[in-house]
Amino acid sequence: MCLPYQPALWIPTAFTPNGDGLNDTFTMQGISIKEFNMQVFEPWGAKIFESNNIYNGWDGKFKDENCPLGVYHFQVRARMQNGKAVYYAGTVTLIR
Repeated sequence: MCLPYQPALWIPTAFTPNGDGLNDTFTMQGISIKEFNMQVFEPWGAKIFESNNIYNGWDGKFKDENCPLGVYHFQVRARMQNGKAVYYAGTVTLIR
């Protein structure tokens, strides 16, 4: 028996890259994601992270240096298994 479900993408609003094993990366979760691209930007607009793998999240660093706490912008482009293209843009809070 197959259960019907809608493709979905869950995006956190904050993360804490402090090495405690809980919420250490800004990582999204999804159902039925075929293609994925996430970009993270510092407050002045420079891109500091990019990933094409939904399981590869941002660890709060840029060039191996810890980024300061604050609000960062992100954008996500994804294509679901059903062919639907989605775009999300928003902010995530880095808490240390």
